[in-house]
Amino acid sequence: MTIKQSELTKRPPPPEEGGVKSEVICLVGSVKQEKDWRTWIAKLTSKGYVVFGAGLYGTVEKGVSRETWDLVSRVHWRKIDLSDVVAVIRKKDGTVGADTQMDVKYAISKGKRVVYVEDLIKGLTS
Repeated sequence: MTIKQSELTKRPPPPEEGGVKSEVICLVGSVKQEKDWRTWIAKLTSKGYVVFGAGLYGTVEKGVSRETWDLVSRVHWRKIDLSDVVAVIRKKDGTVGADTQMDVKYAISKGKRVVYVEDLIKGLTS
């Protein structure tokens, strides 16, 4: 496949010239709240951040095998490894579940900055 020079000029500028931030954010929280995850991914991405979200929404109870769930969880921790900031999505009642608490403890053990996602977005708009 050959790309013509004229086609290259129609593309957006490279990331370093186009407003892409250097910080990488990994979201953690209840994957039962898929709509919230997608909302926060869109908000942060539209601010220029690289955002890691959940790789799978649902739970073992909803037909995902334990083996698959464990693999996805390990992949998610790798996303935490690659991130600069871990942003927590709270449940509707303001709490976080046991799995999210494990994610936060893991992030802290790796020296990651951990914030609540709504506080992070406030900081980006102020």
